[in-house]
Amino acid sequence: MPDYSTYSNEKLVQILENKADYQANAIEEVLEEWKSRDIKPKNAKKLAEEIVRGKIRSFLSRKSRLTFRPQNMLFPESHFLSKKAVSRLFGEEYKNWKERKKMFGSNNPFNDASLL
Repeated sequence: MPDYSTYSNEKLVQILENKADYQANAIEEVLEEWKSRDIKPKNAKKLAEEIVRGKIRSFLSRKSRLTFRPQNMLFPESHFLSKKAVSRLFGEEYKNWKERKKMFGSNNPFNDASLL
């Protein structure tokens, strides 16, 4: 098992925001390490927002039409952010995605969220 005490705060947040990619015992150890650090919740939420925005952009980059229904989407789960906060982020990213689609058209390479 890795020594999580050597991991940066950013890496720990990244692990906690992607729990499905890790075994339960690894998540438990990361949580213990997280608790042992004196990290302001505001800083953790900011890092989590960046990760969640990336997940949303990745999801949207695979959409080719403006007409899919975001209200039917299952939002990414977050360890640090509430469902309401994730929903707000999705709304912001969806609005940006729609504007890019309208500006550049769906076949334009600049619509690729990975370029942002």
